[in-house]
Amino acid sequence: RVAQIKKTYSDNIKWRYTFLDLNGLFARLARIKELNGVIRNKDGTLMFQSDLRDATSLGVLNNNVDQLNQLSRWVTSNGMSFLYVQSPSKLSLKKDTTLYPITYTFNDFVDDFIAKFDSSIEVLDLRPYLSADRTAIKRYFYPTDHHWNSDGAFFAYQRLVERLQVLCGKPLIEEMIEVQEASWQRCVIPNWWLGSVGRRVGCWYGGGLDDLIYHTPMFETEMSLSIPSMGIFRNGQFEEAVFDQRHLAPRKNYYKENPYALYV
Repeated sequence: RVAQIKKTYSDNIKWRYTFLDLNGLFARLARIKELNGVIRNKDGTLMFQSDLRDATSLGVLNNNVDQLNQLSRWVTSNGMSFLYVQSPSKLSLKKDTTLYPITYTFNDFVDDFIAKFDSSIEVLDLRPYLSADRTAIKRYFYPTDHHWNSDGAFFAYQRLVERLQVLCGKPLIEEMIEVQEASWQRCVIPNWWLGSVGRRVGCWYGGGLDDLIYHTPMFETEMSLSIPSMGIFRNGQFEEAVFDQRHLAPRKNYYKENPYALYV
């Protein structure tokens, strides 16, 4: 109850976000590497300190491997292929000491996890594509958020279709204009939002606000989106059905809105 009272007080204190920004600016000028559970990398990108830890315990890892192997055996015994897709993180495969102020073992942990798979499991590891090094991370991830951006998501989508093409033995890419980069318009709104990591330390601890990146199709679409639990139903063109248009409108508070949820 005491913790809840403190949270309620801090959430409603006047000028709270101004103080948060100023505190982040002071920490940046003082070259403080970690603030409120957030690490500032040497290129200005931010990440949660918790992301440096191993994903889970060894016991849980082995149990997860056993479950995946059992599922893969059942799938392949029924004449189907089993594909495991490993998502990337903001920790580069190349342990670049010029980028990160702290060492980490997360990618080693993931490597050990994948190495325990049965040979029947096909693996698409997206890390070499999206988090191979500093350059890739800055291109495919938001600086103040832990998520990849629309460029990273689209690139991963293309790699997934390529692998499915191999597994299915069908030329999906040649037949699907939706996979072609030329079929989409890349849109960027500069300095539009502050990610979930940045909201813990203020917009000045990192490198300022993030650009919002999104893609819209340059081909005809007609679709609908339904989320009954949230009372949401939209239909029409891609932008009308998929986008939550509120996130494209000017905002008054970077801390209380999340334009990353544009695709909802």
